[in-house]
Amino acid sequence: TADAAARLDRGDVDLLTVHACRFRMLDARYDDEQRRSFAERCPDDVRRAIAEHLGRGRPMLALHTAPICFDDWPDWPSLVGATWRWDRSNHPPPGAFTVDPEPVHPVTAGLAPFAVHDELYRFVEPAPGAEVLARACDADGIVHPLAWLHRAGVARVAYDSLGHDARSMGAPGHRRLLERLVGWLLEPPG
Repeated sequence: TADAAARLDRGDVDLLTVHACRFRMLDARYDDEQRRSFAERCPDDVRRAIAEHLGRGRPMLALHTAPICFDDWPDWPSLVGATWRWDRSNHPPPGAFTVDPEPVHPVTAGLAPFAVHDELYRFVEPAPGAEVLARACDADGIVHPLAWLHRAGVARVAYDSLGHDARSMGAPGHRRLLERLVGWLLEPPG
């Protein structure tokens, strides 16, 4: 993480991508041994570097577990544009489901629904004002937002809840969605 902070500090990062699972593991489902082995806090230099990157109007792509990360940083949900609520947010085991891109949004217009094998994140809350770009229906018939666009101040942020493994990342429809998200993130302001 020190390398990440130093790289962001140089100001030459075109797109910050957060595809990590770093959190304190405070939920009751984790035991003390798991916490000792895996729990992490977000270092102050990383917080500062990310906030400065976004403050300069530089974009961020947040994937899959990004909303779970940095749970010791109160500003993180508003920056990442998503909130994971331990009392509500969840996912069933990985399985196949269909992702429905928003047909009328310029970023996803023309993208056909696609099949993916992944964890279907449920009840992850988009930030106020977020533009939802893709959804999926769970086994209970509840439709959940899966990908959206958000602004963190002047910075563009895109969140994609997919991405549990290489199988998901390699699915043709998911790759096309990611290409569109990255295209929007790197679009010159105007």
